[in-house]
Amino acid sequence: MGQTNRYVTGMILTAAIIAFAGFFFLRGAVKTVRHADFDMSYSMPRPKSALYNFFFGLEGREIERTEINPFKDKKDAKKLSDAKNAAKIDPKAQAAEAAKKAAQQKATAAQRKPEMKVTINNAAPTAPLASGDLNTEHQTQSGGAIGAMPTARANTNYQAKTDTLSAAQWRALVVGQPTKENVSKLVNAFNNKEVDANTLYLIMNDLIQSSNTETQAMALVIAQAVPSLKSFSAVSTNYDKLDANNRKAADTYMMSYMSGSKLSILALALQSEDSQVVTHAAQVMVTGLEQVKNGQNAGGTRASSGGRGVVASGTKNTYSQFVSIFENLTKSGDSTVAGLAQNALTQIQSLSNT
Repeated sequence: MGQTNRYVTGMILTAAIIAFAGFFFLRGAVKTVRHADFDMSYSMPRPKSALYNFFFGLEGREIERTEINPFKDKKDAKKLSDAKNAAKIDPKAQAAEAAKKAAQQKATAAQRKPEMKVTINNAAPTAPLASGDLNTEHQTQSGGAIGAMPTARANTNYQAKTDTLSAAQWRALVVGQPTKENVSKLVNAFNNKEVDANTLYLIMNDLIQSSNTETQAMALVIAQAVPSLKSFSAVSTNYDKLDANNRKAADTYMMSYMSGSKLSILALALQSEDSQVVTHAAQVMVTGLEQVKNGQNAGGTRASSGGRGVVASGTKNTYSQFVSIFENLTKSGDSTVAGLAQNALTQIQSLSNT
């Protein structure tokens, strides 16, 4: 019992001591705060009391801070602006800047390639073929007589920059819009060596193989404007695809090779490896020789009005270059070619030497 009383007494004394110490601590803190106006550090509001600093002071602690100068960017911008203004005023700097810009523009222009846009509105000719182009109106009225097909004339007013068109662009333009105007531009460009032969004949083949009769007629215009073995061959191999009117125009075109300036091309056609080309060339020769013989028997030159005649005159010597060619063709395994060759030989032999 006595031991318990001593324990309780000790607890009471301890509590009293703690309360007494706390009272004096709080009293000192209140006094310190009350008189802080006369003894205060303004770097950070805190009492300078030793007891307060012992518990709440910042001595010995590390503080991280980053200094930011809000005027730094403005100063840099001002320096850059001053440098630019100085460069504008300095003649040497201006000359260097101008030379640099000129070099950049020159390099850009050298890399830039010329372009030309090609617009295709439709795949059919925009204008029908007039009788003046292939002269087929009289052929129909005369029961199939073949008239003369004029050579396509180059458009002297054509001032387009054709050298900027590639082969693919030419093909897209003419095949996409096979008008008389575009065909005339193509022929003019070819004559001026602005379009190569391969592109020209590729376009002509595309046109003549079309199912549109007016488009086929444009191919015949190109063939007439550019007489050659390839043109003759293209018309011959696609002859069966043509309609009646275009076949008549094709007949007139092929008969034009009986003229003196084109006989050498006809001789090459007779030696072609394509049987269709050889057959048409032999038919042209036989028909032409008949016209020559009939014209001589009539005592003059046979005109071509309303008939198949396109040959003005000729003698045995004129066609002597064909003798050996036809002699070889008489041995052909194609009976049609062999018969035409024999007929042509007979007519050449029958021509007078005058």
